[in-house]
Amino acid sequence: YCTPTALGDRFYVECVNQEEDSDATQYLVIDSTDGSTRRVSSVEGKAILVGALDGRLVFVESDDEDPFLSGDITYHRIVRVDPDGGEREVTELTGTFRGRAVLRHDTLWFSTSGGLVTAVDPRTGTRRWESHTNMESPGAITLDDAGNTVYLATTSGRMAALDAAKGTLLWESDARAEVLAGGVEPSVAEQRAIIRYP
Repeated sequence: YCTPTALGDRFYVECVNQEEDSDATQYLVIDSTDGSTRRVSSVEGKAILVGALDGRLVFVESDDEDPFLSGDITYHRIVRVDPDGGEREVTELTGTFRGRAVLRHDTLWFSTSGGLVTAVDPRTGTRRWESHTNMESPGAITLDDAGNTVYLATTSGRMAALDAAKGTLLWESDARAEVLAGGVEPSVAEQRAIIRYP
């Protein structure tokens, strides 16, 4: 199956081959002038696309044997790929970073199933800060439009907010439903965050 996505000022398609013994997910660049697609080269099988930075696609890679079957994936490096020429620029991560990974507001964010949130510099691979929350299996991190506040949410209706610059926990809410598997991603607009839960 294939999923379109907009990163920066370009459109891409992520195509996952669900056949057993299939190695890599393929990434295609869509040409905005004629709609044609071209494969982005130099993408490894254990890479996850997290965003775009400085005109390059940003991936995080794992050396784990089968990283997608375990709980929180452990990442080992950041890979920036030029979507036009395919050149790879690799930065080793300076610590152990696990969980869901997203790139927002020039920061690489990791959130674990145990509620640990880590902010990492996407150019150097160094940790900016790390903060513990009481969230159980949160979804992907979301930020407000200004990039000042980090939000996490769970399917039980719980939310947490952290200061994006320092990692200070600003607040956490109580559960509003039974805990269900997986997390949810909050919607943020006009300095407000909302989530949908059962």
